Amino acid sequence: MSKFLYFFTFFIIIMPSLSIAGECEYGSLRAWVKTLDENGKWNEWENSTVYKTMKVHEPFKIKAKITTKKEIPWLHLWLEEIGNSKIYEVIEGESDIGICGKIVSANNIPEGWSKIYEWTVRPTGNWTDGIAPLNIKAQFSTMEDDKFIEFTVIVAYIESEEWRYDKGESMPGFFLILIIISLLLNAGFICKLKRKV
Repeated sequence: MSKFLYFFTFFIIIMPSLSIAGECEYGSLRAWVKTLDENGKWNEWENSTVYKTMKVHEPFKIKAKITTKKEIPWLHLWLEEIGNSKIYEVIEGESDIGICGKIVSANNIPEGWSKIYEWTVRPTGNWTDGIAPLNIKAQFSTMEDDKFIEFTVIVAYIESEEWRYDKGESMPGFFLILIIISLLLNAGFICKLKRKV
């Protein structure tokens, strides 16, 4: 029994590091994830697959490096989620989530070509109190066939609580605008009072 427990523990610890990249005869794909710490600062890049508990609208970053081994006529790269719930949304980045939206595409790519793509993504709140994986997928296409690389970049347990940065910077400048408007209204009111007197 102890050998089984040792093997299972070893497998659980090693497995995430084995899924950091995908490869086929046409090229390779690597991905990293950067999440926020409890103070709202960005952590270091972690090899995917990352396991994280997140709140609704808590942003995270994905970086992917794609490299070709042969000359390829067509290449496509996109993020993909399981199901139709729109669990994640891209705030900033190279493509939308899913093949039906905007995807990264390139044509006539030479052998040895390499490029890095980045996205900032967040949970939408359409799925909470559950686990939601987000995958990355690359399609290398020739006239004869297509080869796919796909793996999970993050597996998040999404809490139902709304994320906000507690330092008051979740809406930068909002309170400054309120103060300026308040000062202008007060100045206008004072000027109006002085004219009446």
